Amino acid sequence: MKQLLIIISVLSVVFMGFEYRALSSAKTGFFIPLPENWFDQTQLSVKDNLSNFDLSEEEIDKLLQSHKGSIPVVIYMKYDPQEFVGPIPTIQVNLRPNRSSSFGQFKEIMKTSMGQMASYFENYKLLRPLEEINVDGVKGITFLAQFDLPNEKGDPWTIRSWTYAFPNGKYFYQINFSDTENEKSEDVYHQVIQHVKFKK
Repeated sequence: MKQLLIIISVLSVVFMGFEYRALSSAKTGFFIPLPENWFDQTQLSVKDNLSNFDLSEEEIDKLLQSHKGSIPVVIYMKYDPQEFVGPIPTIQVNLRPNRSSSFGQFKEIMKTSMGQMASYFENYKLLRPLEEINVDGVKGITFLAQFDLPNEKGDPWTIRSWTYAFPNGKYFYQINFSDTENEKSEDVYHQVIQHVKFKK
């Protein structure tokens, strides 16, 4: 399980329940549903900070610095990580700095990041190429990748990872959904992404 969280963190670097209305002073905000019977593993201290409607851009930047450029807004897991051995289907949302000046430039930066992923993961494959997507009236990008995660007890686990990224001013939200062949969660993820909301 820890290995999978590390992989999700690397993915973040390389590019039905609770509302997280984050960073309203920066004209951003975000809501993603917690699937039924899943576990909310979001850090409470981060969640409390992000619920503060009076955060200045300077305070947001300090949060980003203290989290190495990626604030974990949401972490949902299908199983309790204290009771489950192996990769767990996971939904993770990070807030990251947006260094682009246009959507076209943002898209090109994400393409470059995708190209670097093969050097990080074993048997990395792009199952669905990068394409544009519109969620709740906000334009973003998405792609689907697959790679192997080493397993000390035998054959490696094959991980599928859906990545979505939505620029919003100085920042962007990156959403990662992951699962395995034995724990397919694609139907859940399809429902979740349809209910994502951005504060306009």
